[in-house]
Amino acid sequence: MTKLVWLDAGHGGNDPGATGHGLLEKNLCLDRVLRMQQIFDEYEGVHTLLTRSTDVFVDLEVRAQNANNAGADVFISDHKNAFNGSVRGFESYIWNGGVSQVTRNLQTAIHNRVAAALGSYSLPDRGRKEANFSVLRNTSMPAVLLEEAFIDNITDNNLMRQAAFKEAYCRAVVEGIAAHLGLQKRETGTQMVVVEVDTLNVYSLPSWDDEAIAGTVFKGEAFTIVERVAVPGSTTDMYRLLSGLYITTDPNLVRVINI
Repeated sequence: MTKLVWLDAGHGGNDPGATGHGLLEKNLCLDRVLRMQQIFDEYEGVHTLLTRSTDVFVDLEVRAQNANNAGADVFISDHKNAFNGSVRGFESYIWNGGVSQVTRNLQTAIHNRVAAALGSYSLPDRGRKEANFSVLRNTSMPAVLLEEAFIDNITDNNLMRQAAFKEAYCRAVVEGIAAHLGLQKRETGTQMVVVEVDTLNVYSLPSWDDEAIAGTVFKGEAFTIVERVAVPGSTTDMYRLLSGLYITTDPNLVRVINI
């Protein structure tokens, strides 16, 4: 039976969430869940739904109710922390009102993988915690809220700007959920990226500089992916194409298909 994973990007719209050093929590949360959704495409027997896929506000109780109505198997809420600018690290939460062992197992599966992955960047592990957060209290399935790092701490903030750090975090979250649900990876095949907007630039190297623009592609065109590469100084990666050119990985602009 196909499993349903609900991915909840915190805040949005007129609610920016925490802020720090030029970053808004709402933007980072959306960026992360969109990447997690892409990674889930690498697995069989799973479908994902999002609280939001754009910069809109969704009421806390509505978030939980939508997931409940959809019959989600797990609910993952993504957030970024803030305190006084000096605290660092990753932490995860489940409801403090009494939860099943299944919920605790889900938290452990995700937390341990994220802590190990981000520990290689010297990000502290602040531990598994419990709290009375609305989305944890009002969901009817196992639910975990994640605080990736502290947006108001300059060291954590700089890490969250790095594409490699983002990828490590998102993959660890997905791997933890996949292990908990018993998901299996799809057999490796050719992946193609399909353009979803009217026009889109392609580049001669992994850079967003105008000087690197090599041409324009159009809606509906598809290109064979060779690999995903990080772009220095950017949280958005690129796909290197069989042609040798590069294109964005932004899921609002392109989608990936397996053939």
